[in-house]
Amino acid sequence: MLDLNDFMKEVKSGRISKDSIRVVRLNGVIIDYALPQESVSENEVVEVMTLNDMVAEIFELC
Repeated sequence: MLDLNDFMKEVKSGRISKDSIRVVRLNGVIIDYALPQESVSENEVVEVMTLNDMVAEIFELC
């Protein structure tokens, strides 16, 4: 599950770029993010998104 506090720590530390976040989806729903060295399960899909697009989707701002 996506923890926004942990996510923001990763962004502020520079480990995650605001322009290219590896978003993990399960059944089309964002469930987490993945650092570059992390792998995901076979049934999960990784998509690269911007921070703005990710937040808009999570909070249904579109």
